[in-house]
Formats: sequence, C-alpha cells, structure tokens
Amino acid sequence: LPNLDDPKFIPKNSDQVALLESAGYARRAPNGDILHDIEGNAQLLESIANWYMGSAKLVPLLRDANSFPDSQRDARKGVVIRIPLEYVKKTKRMPINHRVAAVEEAIPAPAPKSTKKEKVGMEAIVAEDAPELLQNS
Repeated sequence: LPNLDDPKFIPKNSDQVALLESAGYARRAPNGDILHDIEGNAQLLESIANWYMGSAKLVPLLRDANSFPDSQRDARKGVVIRIPLEYVKKTKRMPINHRVAAVEEAIPAPAPKSTKKEKVGMEAIVAEDAPELLQNS
C-alpha cells in the first residue's frame, strides 16, 4: 500500500484516486498537483497556501500557479486552485473552516511613499554613488 501522506505520491489509476479522496485527501491532477475546490462563499489564498504549502507567505507562488493578479486575496466558491506538486507539504483536504492565525504576516505591507522630491539626472547618480560631493555644493 502506498504512503498516502507522501506529497510525491501520484495516484496511478481510478482506484487509487478513489482511495485517496475517500480517506480525506485532496483531489490530484494527473501530474500530482493538488486541486483544491473552493467551498463556502470564499477562502483566503493565505489559508490555502498555509494548509497545503506550509506557509501563508507562499501566496505569491500560489497566485503565479493560478494566474491570479497580485491584488487577489481570496477565491470564490466553485473556483479550483492548483497547488503545484513541487510546493505541496500536506495532501489532506483542507477543512472549510481552516484559517491562518496571523494573515497580516503573509501580506507584505505597501511600500512607504517618499515625501522627498526625487533627485533627477546627474544629481541622482552622484547622490547614490558619492553623496559627500553634494554636501559641499
């Protein structure tokens, strides 16, 4: 009997697929990727990444794999999320009520807006490479 908890295990026939799904494992694509079906109204991408990939901070990889825009934070009912086999840490199906404890840590803070006027041209180059030259001018 294969180790069903091994993320690298890829079901080879419909019997193995049925065995996996009946035992509470996530649906798999033929190449071994996890196929997560969104249940309920919506699920946060951070929760999905945390469950299957081991960290909510891996949401950018999840967005890339599913061609989601950088601004997307959740997925609606009926959407199927693909988790590439190379990132899978857990193969059990994610419970509908799974939530990430600290979602804020997974979402990078927006870059602060500069209040200074941007230096342009040669002054910008000098300011970066030899700031001491600008102090004397």
